Amino acid sequence: MRILFIADVVGKGGTELLLKRLPALKNEYKPDLTIVNGENAAAGNGVDASAADAIFSAGADVITGGNHSFDRRDDSLFDRPYILRPLNWRTDVGKGSAVYDAVRWKAAVVSLSGTVNMVGNHENPFLSVKEEIKKLKTETDTVFVDFLAEATSEKKAMGLWLAGEVTAVIGTHTHCQTADAEIINGTAYITDAGFTGSKNSVLGVAPKEVVERFALGSREKLLQLDEPPYMINGVFIETENGKAVSIETVMKIYQR
Repeated sequence: MRILFIADVVGKGGTELLLKRLPALKNEYKPDLTIVNGENAAAGNGVDASAADAIFSAGADVITGGNHSFDRRDDSLFDRPYILRPLNWRTDVGKGSAVYDAVRWKAAVVSLSGTVNMVGNHENPFLSVKEEIKKLKTETDTVFVDFLAEATSEKKAMGLWLAGEVTAVIGTHTHCQTADAEIINGTAYITDAGFTGSKNSVLGVAPKEVVERFALGSREKLLQLDEPPYMINGVFIETENGKAVSIETVMKIYQR
């Protein structure tokens, strides 16, 4: 099985970039399953119906979430079967995992949130995901985990915690693609898969306000940057019988 994961789509620019470029990427990698983290995909933050529709139209099969998933306060959005919020959030809205059924194969996708320096009402992600994996493995041996977390140590610990039990543990949230993609006992792992949006930004945000906030203590509102060059970050994973056999990073840069 071939899995293409697109990391943290940011704002209108990121969603429009996917609409324009994801079809060609899918033609290049020929994935069986395409997963996109869309928790920041709406203009201004969060995810809304318009952003979700654009991501699915671009070619995504499943959208994973994170700490901004509910920023738009549209609970009905999470009634859709393949839009996920973090599994370990204490909420009755939506769900944190889904089994994508393509008839000839099934694959499970889990959206999970860390707790270190993360605001929110969370259950322990390490214990929550173990229980969920038991249920999912009654349907499929292929289990992909998007672990959105602030601390690199928490992400690596999760990779080791689930090594050999799931197909992939892919870190998200910090928006900077790391150089540690590897296979750990049949589990594809990377600390952070990066982000999708304007390349010359600070994690997708217009740099001027961010720099002045750090340097001068400014409290100006942070605005998403939507201008070229753009980039798409992610990972491409190949599997056999639920085990990862290869992982490669995806970093594509576009001038317009």
